[in-house]
Amino acid sequence: MTYRDAFFDALGRWQRGWRQDPDRRLPIADALLAEVAHLPAFMRQHDGTPVYRKRDLYRLEQRPELAPLFERGLLDEGSPTSWSTSVDFAEKFGKIFDDVSPNAVAGAIFMHVPDAAEVVLNIPRLWGDPSFLEAAESYRSRDGAEAKAVFHFRDERDQFEIILRAPLRRDEIFRFGRTGSYEGIYALLGATTPDEQLKVDQMLAEANIDPLKPRYLSPEGTQRALKGAFDELRKRRVNR
Repeated sequence: MTYRDAFFDALGRWQRGWRQDPDRRLPIADALLAEVAHLPAFMRQHDGTPVYRKRDLYRLEQRPELAPLFERGLLDEGSPTSWSTSVDFAEKFGKIFDDVSPNAVAGAIFMHVPDAAEVVLNIPRLWGDPSFLEAAESYRSRDGAEAKAVFHFRDERDQFEIILRAPLRRDEIFRFGRTGSYEGIYALLGATTPDEQLKVDQMLAEANIDPLKPRYLSPEGTQRALKGAFDELRKRRVNR
């Protein structure tokens, strides 16, 4: 198999990212798709195990995403996106919750089992191909424009990346992440009086737990939160 320099250019540019700007992602994705078309089918397949994607969810007027995802159950982002075979990587990727943007609603990890038509590129399989390794080293030795990016995500930086053309689905939300509140902890523990709440505060301090620090809900907690949010959404629609 021969790997073209144009493929390494497109791959490296993809791996440098687009700062969460979908408009920047589109031309980068188009360039990669054009080059991936020259690769053997094996590099565009997956073994049927789940893949994961960390994605912040925002309340945006110019590009609505909450209504398509939560009301219709599906958000099509319009181009390929990065997923990982490692749930640990997905959970550690970036911040749990974007606590800077006033439009941020939650962080979410999606779990998806891709079908054959959705797989754009299996990057771990590339690195398992001796001819790819040889071509990549040649590209780097000749100071290829994107050589640094191509080799950046190796070893301890490996993202175990599978590139898919797959929408986000409400029923595939695996974990929610966001900040908590003292009020939520009080309600959970049934602490209703000032004295009871003070004892909870002391317990949290002794355990070094900060309820305001973003954290992921468990998969079970995520499903309960989703059900509660969806039930509330339906009530609002009925009462309009």
